Amino acid sequence: MSRDEPGPPRSATIPRRDDSPLLPENYHADEGLSFRTRALSQAEIDQVFGRRIDPGRANRLLRVLHGRRIAGTVGDALPLSESTPPTEQLVDQGLAWLRQNYPVDETTAYEQRMEREVRQKTESRPDQGGGFTLYQPQMGINSRNVYGESGLDAIREHYNRQRTEKPMLYPEELKGRTGTLQTAARTGQLQQPTRAEKNQAYVERAQITKDPRPPVMSMVQRLLPSALFTGAVLLFSIYLADQYTPPPGSGRLWPDLPPAAATIFGLVIANTAIFVGWRIPMCWRFLNRHFLNVPGYPFSTSMLGSVFSHQAPWHLVFNMTVLWIVGTRLHDQIGRGKFLAVYLSSGVFGSFASLAGNSMLGRFAVSSLGASGAISGVFAAWCCLNMK
Repeated sequence: MSRDEPGPPRSATIPRRDDSPLLPENYHADEGLSFRTRALSQAEIDQVFGRRIDPGRANRLLRVLHGRRIAGTVGDALPLSESTPPTEQLVDQGLAWLRQNYPVDETTAYEQRMEREVRQKTESRPDQGGGFTLYQPQMGINSRNVYGESGLDAIREHYNRQRTEKPMLYPEELKGRTGTLQTAARTGQLQQPTRAEKNQAYVERAQITKDPRPPVMSMVQRLLPSALFTGAVLLFSIYLADQYTPPPGSGRLWPDLPPAAATIFGLVIANTAIFVGWRIPMCWRFLNRHFLNVPGYPFSTSMLGSVFSHQAPWHLVFNMTVLWIVGTRLHDQIGRGKFLAVYLSSGVFGSFASLAGNSMLGRFAVSSLGASGAISGVFAAWCCLNMK
């Protein structure tokens, strides 16, 4: 056939890939797709989401998310008609669990979605084609193309324009859910990373794990190491109260300060140093492990480290003020050895009680820190000695 005699257009049908996920014809976005024969039990849902969602709502959310993966619509808004839509954290946890246990080629599913949209536009009638029509021999009379412009040409131009104005987002690009893509200006020079970018690198490095779910372990496995460490600190406190001997005047660090003031001042310095450390990004990884009490990822050393840890300025100032007012009085009455024994034993006991309580309640994402437990023990001891 010669070029002077335009023939019928080529078929716009795009073949389906054999290795791609199959979308059922009766798929509805608000119902989703089943990924297993039976619904998840309450215990399984607690492992996926924690105790923050009921079984019926959780199973429906997982079906909807799985259907979106098959349909290539992971980045679209959730089609759930609920008064309280699921939080972004629940969506991310559900997607992470599905991707780990029921793998799907989401990139291929997204490409198939684009292919379906092109196929629907090219196979529809002119009055239902969204402005696109199939090729007709006389379409090129008033066109710059002497051979005419078919509907496929218009569709191609339309999607090319969309890519220019708003680039298509693939599933791996939708993870941040920021709504926009950050593009760097082409200045011809290498751009130095901003402070926020540097801090983000420290945040990622400080993460104990990238899995949003806490590790699966029994209650004994979660609590036993911290219980043993707490017991060790309690034994040391008993030894300190019984065997501590004050140093001579020449051996004191601050000989001009009264012993009570020197002891409290040392504790204030230790707490303030950890407070400053939370402001230094390179310290976050170390502090997250040893100075923050998190039931989901328990570290035994955090039972003592969290007693000296504060992140909020008001928290530090309030605790240190109470420690100075009450601590100096108790110190004068019982001496340094017994005072430190009360402070340390009360602090680690409070940390372990917080860890055990949150673990039993399934609150694995809760974190605790601060000298409140130690100061409460100091205040209680002072009250017991001065009840009259």
